[in-house]
Amino acid sequence: MQNDAPIIASVNNLNHWGNGGQIEIILENTGETLTDGWDSELTINLNGKLAATWGDGFVSSYENGEIVIENQNWVKGFENGTTKSVWLQYNGVLPIEISDIVVN
Repeated sequence: MQNDAPIIASVNNLNHWGNGGQIEIILENTGETLTDGWDSELTINLNGKLAATWGDGFVSSYENGEIVIENQNWVKGFENGTTKSVWLQYNGVLPIEISDIVVN
């Protein structure tokens, strides 16, 4: 997935098992270095429930498929040319669709 923002997002890894799985979302900064934090908004159809998040960011809001991911306190900086990884664990079944990624 990609948008016109200086940060692009993609799904790098999808692991599914029985009634759940994990998704790794990679955010790449192609613009200016950010020093005071970052967040991203995306639409995701998990056909189930968000169970956990970890990595460089966490899900601060999840409602009706709309997810907001914010930086962890120790990952406020986001240098140009680097990536951040956020994992989502879900309970539910495939298919999973991700669209409309907006990064602030």
